[in-house]
Amino acid sequence: MRRLGPKNTMNKIALALSYFLLTALFYSCVKIPSQPVLPSWDTQLSVPLMNKTFYLKDMIAKDSARFVTVNNELVYRPAELVNQPQEIVVPTLNPLSASFVERLGLIPISSVSVPGFALSFKDITGQTPVNGVPWPGGDQTLNKDTVVVSDSSTYDYLIYEEGQMTLTITNTFHFKVNFTTPINLVNASNLSEVVGSFTIGTVDSSGGQKTASVVLNGKRMESLLRMQFQVQTVGLNGTKNYGGAITATISITKNGTGNPTLSEAKMKLVNEFYLPVTSITDSLQKLDDSVFIKIAEFSAGKFDININNAIPFDVIVGFNLREFVNKASGQSFKLFDYTVNSPRDSIKITGGQNYNMNVLMKDYRLQSPTLTNGVHFSLNIKTLVRSLTKKVIRKTDSVLVRIIPDQIAGVVQPYVLDNLTGKIPPTIVPVNENVEANLGSSTNNFSAASVKFDSAQITLKIFTKSLFPTDLKFDITSVTGGVAGQKLSTPNPPVGDRNHSPDGVSYRIFPGDTAKIVFDKLHPDANGKTIDQFLSGFIKNGRFSFPDKFVVAGLANLEPMDAYQNDSVGYVKNHDSVYTSVDFSFPLRLGIMDGSYKDTASISSNVSDTAMTNSILGGDILFDVFNTFPLGIEIKTKLLRSNPLDSTKADNISPPVLVLDTIRVAGDNTTNHTGVKSSSAITLTGSQALKISQAGFTAMDIKLVTAQDNGATPVKFNSTDSIRVKSSANLRFNVDVDRLSHKK
Repeated sequence: MRRLGPKNTMNKIALALSYFLLTALFYSCVKIPSQPVLPSWDTQLSVPLMNKTFYLKDMIAKDSARFVTVNNELVYRPAELVNQPQEIVVPTLNPLSASFVERLGLIPISSVSVPGFALSFKDITGQTPVNGVPWPGGDQTLNKDTVVVSDSSTYDYLIYEEGQMTLTITNTFHFKVNFTTPINLVNASNLSEVVGSFTIGTVDSSGGQKTASVVLNGKRMESLLRMQFQVQTVGLNGTKNYGGAITATISITKNGTGNPTLSEAKMKLVNEFYLPVTSITDSLQKLDDSVFIKIAEFSAGKFDININNAIPFDVIVGFNLREFVNKASGQSFKLFDYTVNSPRDSIKITGGQNYNMNVLMKDYRLQSPTLTNGVHFSLNIKTLVRSLTKKVIRKTDSVLVRIIPDQIAGVVQPYVLDNLTGKIPPTIVPVNENVEANLGSSTNNFSAASVKFDSAQITLKIFTKSLFPTDLKFDITSVTGGVAGQKLSTPNPPVGDRNHSPDGVSYRIFPGDTAKIVFDKLHPDANGKTIDQFLSGFIKNGRFSFPDKFVVAGLANLEPMDAYQNDSVGYVKNHDSVYTSVDFSFPLRLGIMDGSYKDTASISSNVSDTAMTNSILGGDILFDVFNTFPLGIEIKTKLLRSNPLDSTKADNISPPVLVLDTIRVAGDNTTNHTGVKSSSAITLTGSQALKISQAGFTAMDIKLVTAQDNGATPVKFNSTDSIRVKSSANLRFNVDVDRLSHKK
């Protein structure tokens, strides 16, 4: 700021001399004294000392930007302090291998026909008789050993699991016949291997019948058989009618009805054989012991589907992974058909060969109507593919299906969940974060015997996107200058409160909630510490210094045991986070006792001309104070010299040039703080006024005491509350032209 120097003094002298010449000219027109006297007179010079408005937020805090206005009330509120999110790691699944065998269960031949025989009179006797002519000889005997050919083009042999062969003999001759030996049906390749032996005995004439059955269980029957028996006529002598025959029919059933079952056959398939649809039993691949899924998606993990076709024929199979849905197509799981290079509902697997498909978990979504800790899979053999080559096929032939999780060096690799709707075991997320605070501190100009906050509040906010009940147990520890200080601990709300945790020490939040754990004078922490006690640690020697940072440390327990054991279902995404933040809100409702705010302002101009300073007669210092603070103030003022080494700074070492009387202004107790105005003047003697010329700075000490109970009861400050101080020195001095012209 510009200060008055010698150039300004010369201007004043020139003005005075001009005045003197004009006066002399005037007097020359009237009377010329014998000894002329130069004129002199008194005048005034006003020197501004201070003109400044002080807002409370500027007086008590270094960073006034931390103050906001809420409902016209001044609130000290630093930005919300947000830490780095703490990652949630969802438990991985540890799948087990699983397999099942789908047995063929049948031989694709429902039944075969074995031809019988028909014997005429000539076949028995070797002669052709004439009807009406009596038979001249006695009874005749026939030994029969004949080849019986079944469907040799279709099969070579069959082995029956369960079956019954029935032989029916019908005699239409007019005489009886007697099978003197059993009728034996033997395999042509091994005559000692009897398929069936039928005891018939005597069969009546004229349509008489005899039936015999044998059990085929475990019997091997070739397509080429031999039938061996002996038959004899009874009462043939004198017979005149030779018409008729002996016929034999063979039927094979399971047990008198239905088709027999086979355990083995060497056969070919002329046509596709469609296996009958039966109920399909699911098998279970267990994914994990403790994680239960309704919907899940994966980021990693894979397994092989291995299908071994131990049936000699090509088969068409259908495979089902009940819970698997392809994420891209939205369709249920299908095996990949390498012959057409696309997924299909059914695929063909060559007889005696393996099929393998690698499945990436990230390509599929698991969906289940109920909670499950495994996936259900099944395979059904739909068709045996035609083959013109005879092959040995057994009922026990099967298709083996295996689900094999990926392994590295013999270690099963887990399935890594990306997100899950279901149940997870209690999952601990540790949090230990440094939250940079730099909340600020009071200015060095401000001090007080005590400062009391009212309605101060600290809110710990904790949020997680996880939709599981979560128990929280956290500490907020202040750190100032690297030293840990005050600590607040999350409370456990009382029984019956929504946020009460059954463990008795934690604060519980529910899906979609953000924990807002408030610490104020009505809500102490877990150890009973109130916000007043917490803040008292930051106020020392009348100054407050808030922490550089906070350490937010504790545990978030997703799906606590009591929740895990009930039917609740939640959602979590892997690498979601637990978010914590700390929010401060200090409405400026203060109780200040013996508060002091010091400020210094340079004097915009001074009086340094010797002739002028020697002419100072006296003066006044005027004060105009306008106070809207709800507290009384006292203003003590000193005038200081400029620092001899740096004129832009005050000299705080040398004694003050002048110490002025204390100015007192009452506090404004009105609701709207319309303000209290006070004007006063301090009269200066000539010697006191002379000292003004030595001053370069005005130092002011504003004493603050809240109006109620000497600072014991906090009062509310409005956003516009201020103290405006306007002060100036009004100096009177004598203008003596002679002295000005002969300045020393």
